[in-house]
Amino acid sequence: MKGLRIDTSAVGPVAVAALHGEIDLLNADETEQELLRLAMASAGGLVVNLDGVLYADSTAVRMFFTLVQDLRQARVGLTAAIADASPLRRLLKVTNFDEVVPTLPTVDDAVAALRDA
Repeated sequence: MKGLRIDTSAVGPVAVAALHGEIDLLNADETEQELLRLAMASAGGLVVNLDGVLYADSTAVRMFFTLVQDLRQARVGLTAAIADASPLRRLLKVTNFDEVVPTLPTVDDAVAALRDA
C-alpha cells in the first residue's frame, strides 16, 4: 500500500494490525479491505494499533467508521490502541470515534477489552 504498512500478529485468538505511515485517499480503501479481511479471519476480533500512523485525513476517518459498521454487522469485535499523547488521538476524539470503538492506550489493554466484551 502506498504510504502505509500493516504489520500483523496475534495475541491468542485476537488479530492485531499495527499501522505505520499515512492513511489518506490513496490507500484508505485498500487499508479497509485488509483490516476487514484480518478481522473476519480472526476468532477473537481485531485490535488496530494506530501508534504508527503519522497522518490521517477525512478519508481515513470515513474508512474507520465504515469498518466499524461492517464488523458490527458481522458481529466481529474491534478495538483500537493509540497512545494518549498521539496527535491522531485528538482527531479520533473530535470525530467521536472513541465513543463508537473502545480506544485504549496500549495493545494489551485493547486485547483485554475484546476478551472482556
